[in-house]
Amino acid sequence: DGGRCIASSRGQFDDYKIRIWDVANYGNPKTLVGHTGYLKGMLLTGSNNLLTISEDRYLKVWDLKGC
Repeated sequence: DGGRCIASSRGQFDDYKIRIWDVANYGNPKTLVGHTGYLKGMLLTGSNNLLTISEDRYLKVWDLKGC
């Protein structure tokens, strides 16, 4: 299942949400909520995880299995 998801954020204009788009299905994105500051970086790993860091000083690991 790897390689068919795109992660996005609207930066400073957002409410700290991350959207996960499944490009194979073109459906509505899944929304990840958990940060309390603007996102500073995201990294999709080969093991279906998304790493995010934000101004709230937390690094989070999101499990995207089944995306």
